[in-house]
Amino acid sequence: MSYNINEAQAKLEGTNFQLENSEAQAQYSLISDVLDRYCGDFLAELEVQYNTLGVAASGDLISTASIDEIENGRVINLLKYYRYVNKGVKGWFDDRNAPSSPYQYKTKGMDDRGRESIRRYLQSAKGKSRITQSYQAYGISERKFKKISPKSPLDKAVDRAVWNIKKYGIKTNPFFDNAYEKIFGDLDVTVANVTAETVSIMIKVNIEEINNRPV
Repeated sequence: MSYNINEAQAKLEGTNFQLENSEAQAQYSLISDVLDRYCGDFLAELEVQYNTLGVAASGDLISTASIDEIENGRVINLLKYYRYVNKGVKGWFDDRNAPSSPYQYKTKGMDDRGRESIRRYLQSAKGKSRITQSYQAYGISERKFKKISPKSPLDKAVDRAVWNIKKYGIKTNPFFDNAYEKIFGDLDVTVANVTAETVSIMIKVNIEEINNRPV
């Protein structure tokens, strides 16, 4: 992305930073504004990539994402499992969904939290459609399935989903990598420009001070 710092520069020049905080504060103010803009754009692009790649069923990754301000920087807060969606996970049996992922399933089971996430997805309209399609593929009606299975159709579908996920893994969906590269790819150039503009502001201020000195 490209960042126009004219607005931030104009805002800074409208303050009395040169009287109170010197060049260091001027540079901090401009860079802080840059980081806020970049991070805001990043969260927006993260959601775009998340939806475009079709991983919106992966829990609350976007709704819980946030940015915290720290000294001289920002922290992007995401639920830790974003990395598994982003890089994918190799299955214990097959790694074709994420051949280059650093992560791999070693067990066949899944904890209660993971199963509950799958359950919520299967209870959604999209998930229910997949369950029905599965019945039809085996020539079994939902009513007949309920009679022959000791488990509910939903429990059975969760079991099957867990088995397939752990066996074949999770497909790589680089929603985070794509968003990060698109938004932060030129951050170093922007920061360099901001530093140059800070020097320009200080030179301008110093010249004005010199010109306004009494003769």
